[in-house]
Amino acid sequence: MPATEERLTRLYFAGNLEGVGVPINDPSLDELLDKADSRYALVVMAARRARMLTDKGNLGVIQRSEKPVSTALREIAQGKIRARRPSAPGRQ
Repeated sequence: MPATEERLTRLYFAGNLEGVGVPINDPSLDELLDKADSRYALVVMAARRARMLTDKGNLGVIQRSEKPVSTALREIAQGKIRARRPSAPGRQ
């Protein structure tokens, strides 16, 4: 595959044909897993935050320049969103 075609293919799958924007692996999975106890916890955090962003976008509160899941993952990597474990009943 010629270099130009390979570059266009990479950009297409990154969702950006102009070559401007965030790469697919940014933030990296390793970076994100440092912020969560498990992959499951990471998925739950990202899904909940993405739902919040979608709901706010539908109400016109915020305007999106990127997809809600991308925004949620970026916020998790930046430390803006953190997991909070519920306390067990009877424990303090």
